[in-house]
Amino acid sequence: MFLEFAFSVLLSYFGPNPPLVVSEETTVITAPLSDDGLPDYQTYWRDLGREGVTHDNNGAVPFWKAIWPTGLSQNDWLAMSDALGFAQMPSTTESLQDPFDKTVRSLVSYWLTTQYQAGLTPTESDVLLNPTNQQIIDNSAEEVIDLAMSRPWTSEQIPPLADWVKHNAKPFELLTEASQRPMWWSPSPSLLRPKYEGAIQILLPAVQNLRGATRALCIRAMWYAAQGQRAEAWQDLQTTFQLATHCGRGMTLVEQLVAIAIDNTALSRTVTLLQLDESDAKFAREVLDYLQKRKIPSDVVRSFDQGERVFFADMVVMLQRDFSTLENAGTDVTTPALLFYSQAPMNWNDVLRSANAIYNRLVETASIPDRAERMRATSNLDHHISQLARSAGDPARIVASFINAEVRSALVADTMVSLMLPALNASMKAQDRAIAVLDLTRVAAALAVYRAEQGEYPEKLAQLVPSVLDKVPNDLYSDKPFSYERKPDGGYLLYSVFEDGKDDGGTDRDGSIIGGEWVTPNSGNVDYEHSDLVIRVPVPKFELPPKPTFVN
Repeated sequence: MFLEFAFSVLLSYFGPNPPLVVSEETTVITAPLSDDGLPDYQTYWRDLGREGVTHDNNGAVPFWKAIWPTGLSQNDWLAMSDALGFAQMPSTTESLQDPFDKTVRSLVSYWLTTQYQAGLTPTESDVLLNPTNQQIIDNSAEEVIDLAMSRPWTSEQIPPLADWVKHNAKPFELLTEASQRPMWWSPSPSLLRPKYEGAIQILLPAVQNLRGATRALCIRAMWYAAQGQRAEAWQDLQTTFQLATHCGRGMTLVEQLVAIAIDNTALSRTVTLLQLDESDAKFAREVLDYLQKRKIPSDVVRSFDQGERVFFADMVVMLQRDFSTLENAGTDVTTPALLFYSQAPMNWNDVLRSANAIYNRLVETASIPDRAERMRATSNLDHHISQLARSAGDPARIVASFINAEVRSALVADTMVSLMLPALNASMKAQDRAIAVLDLTRVAAALAVYRAEQGEYPEKLAQLVPSVLDKVPNDLYSDKPFSYERKPDGGYLLYSVFEDGKDDGGTDRDGSIIGGEWVTPNSGNVDYEHSDLVIRVPVPKFELPPKPTFVN
């Protein structure tokens, strides 16, 4: 009896792993396959979204031309260039200079220094140039560039940034071209390398550069707006919207969240643009029509189902081939327990089936149309996943796993599921917020139409119907009308009660608007859990930050 028990323990630790079953219930994808008969996830990820894409209809082609060079290694860039069909390396004269890079910040900082030096004695001027004060001015320069993203500004107000706008005319043209092309395929350079290191090591340089490109577009849009070039400003914002849509075509959750962030940035600048010429009803209706047709650029449910689910399966198959993959993946997915079990046989089919069962629940939960019902289901699922994490640390279960391969496999499955599954609640909140912000901006555009046609904003939102809107959308978070107040300064306050479902008086979540009024500088002291989503018109005019206090 003892010998049988000892043999079973030895077999549990030194026996072979059961072979992986290739099926939708385990590996999720069943083709293409690698030479070892397991799914070829590298090819799957590389070719995702490639169908129907050509060099001429792919928005990623002019986009990469606009942002080259991007910090990629030469080998990665050559592989990207070949995949996208470049006949030759792009010219640096076509490359966008990020407005927040060191060169641009230095130019703005130097200009600020000359402004601060005016009227100073030589001794005082020398003090201004000491390293501590230069760092203070550098920080002010970054604040100036950041303000230029959200406030209309003139060439006279920031001359070096105006020079930057003019210098980057060609890459801006390429970004516009990228937005107007119907397709988007931009494979990660890590998927083009000879050796595949797993989905967890995939680089997403296009996502990072999309954010940089949209910051640049918003700065130029606000510059155009201040020059009275409204059509050009609106074109730059439409380019930003479409780049958000391109970003949302990706399957990863990161791409969905960045698409939402880009979209929200463009929506905020649209409100600013609408207030500049309050007499042009035709333009306001053009913007309203565009927003009415627009959908949010993200699809979190699709990302859970077709992206993150495959990401998990890819990770497990990599571990089946070589557990050291986990050790190289970083602390986010590494625990002492998983590393301890790395030397023991494991039934990875059980891990995959457990994960897919959870993903099924996750997709089902995220697909519930009613927000209140979905939030309850989300809370239940989050609780279940938390229980899995606690169960994985149960001492009795850990002891049993030493001698029983089935228990060990289940324990590893619960550990990995609790570590690797995306944050459902946070992701769905982000998408709900995107829907609410789009609805708020639609109402803001309708208010601009009314103001242009009637000479003033309405007393109540109901007055927008039927001449401007067929129906005023309700607040997603309360299923009641948005809060609205016409202000004595000729503007208005419009807001959603946001996630707590309570009216917090028009205090925005980012601290820029407190109690329905703009706060300068931004207080930043807002309880996010008890705030609103706020639009306050008019948006303050651009002003340089106050002269900082310098160190003697």
